[in-house]
Amino acid sequence: MLGSDVDSGNDLTYWLFNLPCCSMNSAQFKPFTADDYFAIPEEGSKYQLIHGDLLVSPSPSTFHQLIITRLFIRLGCYVESRNIGTLFVAPFDVELSDFDVYQPDICFFSNARKHCIRKQGAKGAPDLIVEVLSPATAERDKGMKRRIYAKSGVDEMWIIDPEVSNLTLYRFRENPEFPVKVYLHTEKFSSPVFPELEIDLTQVLNQE
Repeated sequence: MLGSDVDSGNDLTYWLFNLPCCSMNSAQFKPFTADDYFAIPEEGSKYQLIHGDLLVSPSPSTFHQLIITRLFIRLGCYVESRNIGTLFVAPFDVELSDFDVYQPDICFFSNARKHCIRKQGAKGAPDLIVEVLSPATAERDKGMKRRIYAKSGVDEMWIIDPEVSNLTLYRFRENPEFPVKVYLHTEKFSSPVFPELEIDLTQVLNQE
């Protein structure tokens, strides 16, 4: 659904409200679908389709972006050198259902799942999802999105919280509701998704 407090003079808003799911002739708003989502004109905003609701996220903080950049460089070097799959950074659409299209901060598709990658985005669950929390999206990332990731077949999820400088690691096949471990910013950790790779969180979560 689309919130009704949007500026009706905006061209994109006019387009959205004329979608079948948002017709003002309808008795009520209907959920957005993946087809509606992919028909949105490109105009720079970060959209996500979460359980039928079309949501717009504000730009993240500088530290948020630094964390993503540092982690992406480390993972990218490892993935490229071993040719084990493909790594993506947001904005990159991951379609998980007819009503869920997410843009995770980082996602990894192993060679076994490369069939999910399309000309624009991907359709199907990646092996790994990384979400760096922001105040505007934290509860959604830790709650509904995490549950959808688990249900859709994502193997592993890393949730990084810049406010408390830690990383929460989920392995959904083991337990979709509770994390395997929470790592402090002073610790190192590894994952079976990337054998023999050790990540020093001190270097990733350094605020200086």
